[in-house]
Amino acid sequence: MTQVSAYHDAYQQLGRKWILDRTHCALWWRPGKGKTRPTLLAIRDLIWTVQVHRVLVISTKRIAKDVWPAECEKWTPELTCKAAYGTPLKRKQVINDDSVQIVTLSAGCVDWLYQMYRDYGQFPFEMIVIDESSLFAGTKSRRAKAMRQLRNKVDRIVQLTGSPAANSLMKLWGQLYLLDGGERLGRTVTAYRTMYFTNRSPKPQEFPLWEPRPKAKEDIFDAVSDICFALQGDDSANPPLEVNHELSFSPRQRESYKNFVRDGVLDTFGFEPGIFDIASSGALYGKLLQFAGGAVYVVDEETGTRRVQFIHDLKMDALKEIVTEAAGDPILLAYQYKHTLERLQKVFPNLPTLNTPGVIDRWNAGELPLLPMHPKSGGHGLNMQYGGATVVFWDLPDLELYEQFIGRLHGRAGQTRRVIVHRLMIKGTVDMDARRRIRDRDEDQNFMIRVVERLSAEYRRAA
Repeated sequence: MTQVSAYHDAYQQLGRKWILDRTHCALWWRPGKGKTRPTLLAIRDLIWTVQVHRVLVISTKRIAKDVWPAECEKWTPELTCKAAYGTPLKRKQVINDDSVQIVTLSAGCVDWLYQMYRDYGQFPFEMIVIDESSLFAGTKSRRAKAMRQLRNKVDRIVQLTGSPAANSLMKLWGQLYLLDGGERLGRTVTAYRTMYFTNRSPKPQEFPLWEPRPKAKEDIFDAVSDICFALQGDDSANPPLEVNHELSFSPRQRESYKNFVRDGVLDTFGFEPGIFDIASSGALYGKLLQFAGGAVYVVDEETGTRRVQFIHDLKMDALKEIVTEAAGDPILLAYQYKHTLERLQKVFPNLPTLNTPGVIDRWNAGELPLLPMHPKSGGHGLNMQYGGATVVFWDLPDLELYEQFIGRLHGRAGQTRRVIVHRLMIKGTVDMDARRRIRDRDEDQNFMIRVVERLSAEYRRAA
């Protein structure tokens, strides 16, 4: 079984005991603290002592489908865990399979699940784990309303989040209601507002503007401290925690990538092995990196103009999940190609860039959930450690730019948190070469030549 340090094991055992001792509770632990392991250990203990038989884990689609089954295999291989995804029939088959002790489900399917058990049938779970409780911070969405009904069908609920009130204290009520039915923060959101907020709007009935009362945050956190275990201390001295998101092409996308490699090798170097120069190898490597990122620049044969050809959204989907899980906690995103920025601006409206007036001040004030930046622009001279501690690399640059970009947030006076580095990678592509380059601290300027030589050799062996 995978080992953890004594330091991490100590507080993770506290988290395990916290869950065992409370039927309804939350772990408010910053990213990197390891919320999944103590939760799984607690689930195992509860199943072994026959306090629960089956557990439903609700999270984002990718986390539910890929991460929880893998984490269960790592930490509690004696338990069975399976994701309920795909068609409604396939989801039902997993949910109705009593041999599966832990079922994972996308938050987008919660309303579907509630409708299935609303009027009849025994709900097949005694415990629900909500991995990222901010998914249910709203009070009017269908899934939030469905979740408020499902809470009455189980004996235990555990919520996990790194940033329970990253954007607004107002969003806490919906999350806490799922734990205690309004016992601590008010039976309704109106009662919650009345207790902890003041309407500062000049037209309070038409355009309410709720602002926290003095010491509202302290009072709220005190009110829920008996069920919410907060672990938010200063751990900035620790090295950055790297989280690899290894994404997979579909079979069709995989075949397209192989053809793209083949055509690129032939177009650039011909049919016979030859001399691989830096310029040509670098151009081909860049094309393959773009393909892995989801879009490439192509030249229109008729007009001779350059245009962008879209390929896939794997990294965009993964980024959206990271942003959702961050719940407003600022994220600094490294990208290398202009078409990536253009795609980001379509998905995230009003997305600022480094050229936006006042952007650094807004970042350091914690006002920007996502800030895209080219590694060369963000490598030097910017003090950004006050705004956030999360970095995402859409694609990986060379070692120098990689370390300089992370250095905008890590190891600087004023940073009070451990920096988390998310790396988006497509398995079986040059993304993996880029990762090895950073892991091995490879600063050889012939790196891209070696990659293209390898790809060329692989193609010719397969031919």
